Amino acid sequence: MIWPWGAMIKNYSFEEILEKAINTGANLLCLSNNGDNYDPKIAKKAVDVIFNLVKSGKIRRETIEISYGRIIKLKEIL
Repeated sequence: MIWPWGAMIKNYSFEEILEKAINTGANLLCLSNNGDNYDPKIAKKAVDVIFNLVKSGKIRRETIEISYGRIIKLKEIL
């Protein structure tokens, strides 16, 4: 699934976008960093946000583990 990020960032916070993407089944996230506000630390911020979303219960740890399993399985095939 490809998310319409431009429309998303106009209506949701970075945290909300990550939460929604992961909770709807995204296994991988590509973070665009070529808009008006370049952020060299965007990947670190995403990791921190996701960690806090799991810690707060907004994303289940099992959701992350399932996605991790899917990614590892795909890497084994390739």
